[in-house]
Amino acid sequence: MRSLSIHQLTISNSRETVAGSWVQNPAEIFQFTPFSELGAAGEKIFVNIKAVQDLAGNACTTSNFSFFLSSNTPPFIAITNITNWGLIGAGGSINGIASDIDGNLDRIEFSLNNYDYSAANGLASWDVKASSIPEGTNLLYVRAVDSLGDICCKTIYVNADKTKPHLFVRGGIGTNDAFDKPTNICVEMRDIHPDGFTWRIGNSAYRYISNTAILNLCLDKSGVYTIDIIGRDAAQNESQLRLEYFLDISLVNTDGLSERAKKFVKKINDMDMADRISDIKNRSGGIAVIEHLATKSTGTGTAATIVTRNDDFVLVVCSQENGIASQIPKSIVIYDRTGNMLRRLDLSCMRGPIALWDKRDARGNMVPDGLYFLIANYPTVSVSIPIIILDRIK
Repeated sequence: MRSLSIHQLTISNSRETVAGSWVQNPAEIFQFTPFSELGAAGEKIFVNIKAVQDLAGNACTTSNFSFFLSSNTPPFIAITNITNWGLIGAGGSINGIASDIDGNLDRIEFSLNNYDYSAANGLASWDVKASSIPEGTNLLYVRAVDSLGDICCKTIYVNADKTKPHLFVRGGIGTNDAFDKPTNICVEMRDIHPDGFTWRIGNSAYRYISNTAILNLCLDKSGVYTIDIIGRDAAQNESQLRLEYFLDISLVNTDGLSERAKKFVKKINDMDMADRISDIKNRSGGIAVIEHLATKSTGTGTAATIVTRNDDFVLVVCSQENGIASQIPKSIVIYDRTGNMLRRLDLSCMRGPIALWDKRDARGNMVPDGLYFLIANYPTVSVSIPIIILDRIK
């Protein structure tokens, strides 16, 4: 088909001819671009084709046709990850989707607190970063605009909390301390929207506790503790805290004891034995007895308690260094004051450096009040300890 002028193809609506530009490309296709809207929604458009010739100059049959304009559908927009009065943190964003059934979606814009509109990130899938939103409560307008200027708008209130929680240990306890008693560690989170904690001790798996601003940890065993804590608020802001503590815990209260005696009692890890030592310590003059046991049993020495109550056992503390048995005697034998052997103790029942005598002879009979001798036989030396049993003293 030969080229045609704009006078041979005209487009008009019910009111007037529509001005525009024609492009012929390729030879048999003509494309019309109007300078303004073709007409209103539902209006009939007429296309008039005048005399047309082919390349040989032959006249072609022409036909005029018409069509109706469909109405333009406004775009669609939705916010997908936050609701009205929702909370957003420093690393968050407001996300959404948009579309246009006519394929005319042009841009996504947002406005905060009735200020000017700015471009959001993306189009069909869009977002507004938290960095663009001021701290506090904000009125957010977000709108989708199509190429014809039609708009769809959503409005919500957004609370921006971009401040990290503040974590600290209560009670004047530092982040790197040593303790000689079971200790409760209380970590507090200060934040306007506290949510909870994630924490672990050493290389163990992380644990999580929610809906709290307080984390309580009980350290009740000797050892080195490395504690990693993450405090998180409802806006998903996080702060991290590492605590390092050394616990050298004694089952016996060490108040009032010398360093030598403290080392001695801290090595007692048997609860029954610790209760016996504690009972002695709490009596009048009991600290002096503990000091005697710790001192006399150091090196190659051996010490024992003087029994003053019916339910007391005789505690025999064997040769020890810093509270740890350094030598196990070959035997511990009990004699009366006349030299008669009453009993040989079973050393397989020793608890650390301490053996117990329940004041019974080899037949299981309780021995009467009086003076007895305990002989601890070591590989190179024997140690004799006098023991006085005074059950009548309460």
